[in-house]
Amino acid sequence: MKKKLQKRRFEGVMEPILETVNVRKNFGGVVALDGVSLHVLPNEILGIIGPNGAGKTTLFNVISRLLDANEGDVLFEGRSIRRLKQHQVAAAGIARTFQNLQVFGTMTVLENVLVGCHTAGHSGMLGAALRLWGVKAEEARLKEKAVECLEIVGLSDLAEDQADNLPMGLQRHVELARALSSEPTLILLDEPAAGLTTHEADSLSETIGGLREKLGLTLVLIEHDMSVVMGVSDRVVVIDRGRMISEGTPAEVQADPAVVEAYLGQEADE
Repeated sequence: MKKKLQKRRFEGVMEPILETVNVRKNFGGVVALDGVSLHVLPNEILGIIGPNGAGKTTLFNVISRLLDANEGDVLFEGRSIRRLKQHQVAAAGIARTFQNLQVFGTMTVLENVLVGCHTAGHSGMLGAALRLWGVKAEEARLKEKAVECLEIVGLSDLAEDQADNLPMGLQRHVELARALSSEPTLILLDEPAAGLTTHEADSLSETIGGLREKLGLTLVLIEHDMSVVMGVSDRVVVIDRGRMISEGTPAEVQADPAVVEAYLGQEADE
């Protein structure tokens, strides 16, 4: 692979790499996001939590352009991405995983990551299918990149295993490797620990932290597993009923009476 995944380090005063500015999203008469403004710093791991139906996944869908916001803007590296198409957002440097597993079970682990590589390749999937001139050379380059991504998440020894033979925790790692294949600057993780055992969640948390340390990536995760989000996040944002109600370090957020009330449905003790 001629172009290696680049480490990205940021020092000194930092401008946000991602900002949502007064983002509002309605579904008919239901307000899913009610003026959400948040920021993510380069090389930061930001956790987003909130009760079911709070608007967390809707926010991710707006950022990744699966949904159009009714109002507000989304800035990535200082530029609005609200008008971009989904593939343009990915090309700009934002990758995403989903709560529901998106692994191709009948493919090998390596083939799953190659699918992600092809979306960023010069010849594209059609060219690969038709074996046009020059595609073989690119296939070799993309395979090298896929192998490197598997090494980063610790799956290189399982490259030829069929994906659906792996436990769910390792399938989540396959998704991370595929997200890395587009060489992103920012990765959005939508409930990466959903359905995992405690041991699998701990392993995934370690891998997520390693992506920041090894590659200098910025990561934003939605997560219901509090041990994961509080253990891996530098900062946590809490959303309830479409509004941001708290922000701070994991310890600060856990001690916030507004957060206790949102989760317990009652006023916290003074």
